[in-house]
Amino acid sequence: MEKVRDELIHLRDIAWTTSGARYNAARRLRTRSRLSLAVISLISAGGVALPLVAASPLFISKADFFGLFSAVLSLFILVVAVIETASGFEAKAETLYRNAEALNAFRLRINVLLASAEQLTPENLGDRTLDYAQIRDTCSINHEVVDYDLFRAKHPKDFEIRGGWMGARFVELRFALHSTWWLILIVLLSVWSFAKLVCK
Repeated sequence: MEKVRDELIHLRDIAWTTSGARYNAARRLRTRSRLSLAVISLISAGGVALPLVAASPLFISKADFFGLFSAVLSLFILVVAVIETASGFEAKAETLYRNAEALNAFRLRINVLLASAEQLTPENLGDRTLDYAQIRDTCSINHEVVDYDLFRAKHPKDFEIRGGWMGARFVELRFALHSTWWLILIVLLSVWSFAKLVCK
């Protein structure tokens, strides 16, 4: 019976870890989706503003450069829009979130089993192990290592993080930039290029 209890606790902990990583993955993908929408909107606004700026007497000599820059911005908009539409990050995030919720419910059922000595049987352990595998496998999308690493960093009492406090902060930064760094880079490059063009 003690062996069954230990195995059920281990299974509950695995479900907790998996659900936590999948919650993180859902949050990361939603952030990516919203940021890409913001980038598309910002670059589109820049593309609309450029002809107005080019028409100003202050910048009339740079009208050709503004036209080229506007064309480059339009290309960026097209690339980002195609990538984001094809990726379907919102739908993936919803799938991961629902699976994490199902795993949490499973974990609560394990707690009920652990509270009842009569139900600590090898048969129940086998059934719950099968239940866990079925719930986990209903999600065709898996979380990434960065999602799992963030979960570990958020629970330092349960997991050892290399580098201690600084290591945990590095994991959080890597998580924040994992799917979004190139979108941020596009915005920074666009702003920098526009500033260089205006100040030239």
